[in-house]
Amino acid sequence: MIAHPGTSHVTATRLGDDLIHMVGRGGDGRPTAWTANCCAPGLHQWLFQRRGASFVLVAERQPYDPHYVAGLFFGGLKSGRADTLGDVASPEALAAANPVFATPLDVQPPSGNELYARASEELMTWDAIPSGFRRAPTTDPVVMTFGLYPPTSGAIQVTQRARVDIRRRETGWYVASFEIVR
Repeated sequence: MIAHPGTSHVTATRLGDDLIHMVGRGGDGRPTAWTANCCAPGLHQWLFQRRGASFVLVAERQPYDPHYVAGLFFGGLKSGRADTLGDVASPEALAAANPVFATPLDVQPPSGNELYARASEELMTWDAIPSGFRRAPTTDPVVMTFGLYPPTSGAIQVTQRARVDIRRRETGWYVASFEIVR
């Protein structure tokens, strides 16, 4: 059983006798802000169902959890591809962030586990997962502060901080607002 070519960090969980839920690092191909092994966003999901003596893929998705959305938002800004972010950011957030990223900046993810915890929670809200295993999606906003700094080869020296408000709407998580804070 192969989840997807190029996927890494794959884990599998049995959901009863006839279903296997797999999770691995993937992504939709857009640039993300963090690519380090420890904090790369973009978990992908697959659901396999027993058919006779084997399991077949019956559903897959790329969940857009708060961690992935933040990674896409900053990755698009860093790469000058804000035009690709309409599905993960409000026009107001993009209008506030674009001028800040007019000069190259790198982004330091916040410390703590809230983004990672929200990513894990989101995995089990998938409607393809049987109701006995599925959780209701959380709607609490995620407000995080990210460090911004000029790309250098030396130590990270944060020169600005940005507060980002990530919220859930009917179509999924998105960056609702961006502001520079002191």
